[in-house]
Formats: sequence, C-alpha cells, structure tokens
Amino acid sequence: MADFDDDMEEVEIFTDEEDNEYYVHRYVEVGDKKYAILVYIDEEDAEDGCGCDDADCECDDDECEVEIARVETDEKGESVFIFIDPDDPEYEKVCEAYEKLMDSEPYEA
Repeated sequence: MADFDDDMEEVEIFTDEEDNEYYVHRYVEVGDKKYAILVYIDEEDAEDGCGCDDADCECDDDECEVEIARVETDEKGESVFIFIDPDDPEYEKVCEAYEKLMDSEPYEA
C-alpha cells in the first residue's frame, strides 16, 4: 500500500502586496523566461459557493481566478512574481504554452 505522505506535493503559496493568496498551479517556460500560473485562493468563496442568493443562478461554480506572473530574481537572489496584464501579448503567449503543455501531459485522477 502506498504511503500518501510520500505522494503529496508541497503546495507553494504566494501572497501579494494586498494580502491576496494564490497557489502556484504550474510553472511554464516561454523562451528564456519562466512564468507561474497562479490560482486565487478565497476561503469564503470556497465555503459559500458563488455567493449569490438567486435561485436561477447561472454563475459558474467551477470558475476560478487565475493570474499569470513572470518569475524574476531580485538582488537578494529570491524569486519575485511580476503580474502580467491580460491585455499584454506576453499573456497570450504564456496561455498558448500552458495549453500545449496540458495537452501533452496525460491526465492523472
């Protein structure tokens, strides 16, 4: 029988200047730059669903907020996340690289 503790991956958490928390879903390389796919963590939304009281709600409960950040190294040698604006052409290049990466990897349940 497999030991689940050995199979668990450590989740990397990033907190921005406004104390919003994200977990690093995946790193993607485009050219010589490294990017992080960051998923927003909102404990209230996770517990309460979409949060609206409408019985005919069409909210997408599976929708999550994703950010893309370029990973750079500061003068101390520490990784720094620089958020990329969705309107920036760099954002689209990272999305395409991420989709190719996900298409090439087998799905593990």
